[in-house]
Amino acid sequence: MVTSNWSVQNQGIGAAPKLAIALLTPFPGGEIVPALQTLSQAFKDIFETACKEQILLMLARYDVRNPEALRRMMAQGVQIRPFPRPVMDAAYRYGNALPGR
Repeated sequence: MVTSNWSVQNQGIGAAPKLAIALLTPFPGGEIVPALQTLSQAFKDIFETACKEQILLMLARYDVRNPEALRRMMAQGVQIRPFPRPVMDAAYRYGNALPGR
């Protein structure tokens, strides 16, 4: 079984995107899942492309479903408020400090 250091909670996300995210997330030290290292470069490229496609599909589903979910939450009395500016600034800095950015 291939595992990664990154777990995804089941929130209506299919198994393929979860596996794609887990397999493309490097282990500490920047190593990709060791089982992938046994593949030829062509198969690595195919696998990476398929994983990225699944991630894009997952994000597209989220984009489609999110507005209706927000409407349902607001109908139940949930107040939607922005995060404080310092929180957003810290998240921005952290996101841009990640490897590959």
